[in-house]
Amino acid sequence: MIFGLSHLTYCSKNIAKDLKYFEQFNYKEFFRENVYNHKLKSRFLSSYKKNHKIHFLKSYSNGPNLELIDYSNKNEKKSNSFKFLNYNTLQLYSKNSIKDADFLTKLFGFKKNGKNYSFKRSISSWNINIQIEDSNHKKENLIDDIGFVTVSFLCKNINKLEKKLNDFSCYDIIPNYELSVNKRKLKILIFKLPGGSFCELIENIK
Repeated sequence: MIFGLSHLTYCSKNIAKDLKYFEQFNYKEFFRENVYNHKLKSRFLSSYKKNHKIHFLKSYSNGPNLELIDYSNKNEKKSNSFKFLNYNTLQLYSKNSIKDADFLTKLFGFKKNGKNYSFKRSISSWNINIQIEDSNHKKENLIDDIGFVTVSFLCKNINKLEKKLNDFSCYDIIPNYELSVNKRKLKILIFKLPGGSFCELIENIK
């Protein structure tokens, strides 16, 4: 079960500069932390280091939460995954738009409305609209590409959702693992959508 959007991840090469940029749009830092970089993620990074820095930003304009992340790598490649269009609309660049749409509507419960695929809940930060844009980009995305790299959702029964991913042509699935962030124990599941962009599921462990 998908509760809603958790956050959008933005990979930064200059945290101070990007913090100042997003503050213009009424974002404020909620917490910052050095987080363990699970070794299973190493194949999605240009180079692996044990830890990475995160700065979690909350929106005070009913927009999505943001996670600025610094892997301290030398990768200069720009992200070809997502573009943030406005306070609640994300453009998804896809090499398989039909299967991405199928995934969003049938597994995650998005509703198609014209060009938009919408997910709405009573909590504003959980809401998101996604527009799917066809892409002919050939190189596989990395999670330390510069820019918006991952869309993350809060969920329940992460193990059941993981078993369904192959049925919707998701790939490069990292088996879910436990991680402590901001004094919370979480289960994390990272995978690629059929069109090649990264998605993350997060479940709170009680």
